Amino acid sequence: MDYNSKKKLNEKINKITDKDILLKIFETVKPELYNINGQKKFTQNNNGIFFDLNKISDETLNKLNNILNENICSSDSENTNIKYTNYSSEIND
Repeated sequence: MDYNSKKKLNEKINKITDKDILLKIFETVKPELYNINGQKKFTQNNNGIFFDLNKISDETLNKLNNILNENICSSDSENTNIKYTNYSSEIND
């Protein structure tokens, strides 16, 4: 996966506030975030868990992208309300 795709994926992940989706993301990448010796390739603190997308395989990144597309698309369609307001200049046209 190229740099721009990873950047877009990271932006999608940063927009997520639902803990269930974040846990699903972590469970998807978790097998790749440990060395053979059991050392972690991620950091964890009070703000969350952080890992480098460059350490994740393209196959797993595609799985992540699918998870995000499923969850973001459904939440966007539920929360999107478009209101159209006529302004005086538009009415006269």
